Amino acid sequence: MRNFAITALFGFFSGVAFRSFFALNVEFAVLLLFVALTLGAVFWFRKESGVLIIQIAFFIAAFGLGALRYDIQDAREDVAAFMPNVGRKIEISGTVIKDPQKLEKFSRVILKTDPPAGGVKILLTLPHYPEI
Repeated sequence: MRNFAITALFGFFSGVAFRSFFALNVEFAVLLLFVALTLGAVFWFRKESGVLIIQIAFFIAAFGLGALRYDIQDAREDVAAFMPNVGRKIEISGTVIKDPQKLEKFSRVILKTDPPAGGVKILLTLPHYPEI
């Protein structure tokens, strides 16, 4: 049973890592889950089948769930609002909601945008001077 848990964890993390580098859609993740469910169901009830096929089904299912989890996290509405502006300069107004955190080489500021931009919190990394 411990091997199944390790296989599932490795599959989930592999799915998240793979999805972070390659663009997969939700349909592909659902297809992986369907294939894993079918493969697992067919070989679960066969007495002569080995445990290896079942572990492969667990891995594929966990891989699909990891890719699906990353896809859901990647499709957030607050991030999607800024996607058309990638690579361009934009001007955003908002309110600094915490005191700036002064680090050795730069300052970190959390800015909450005004409602036209969706009220999104943005972490800004700014030089120390000029002071803000």
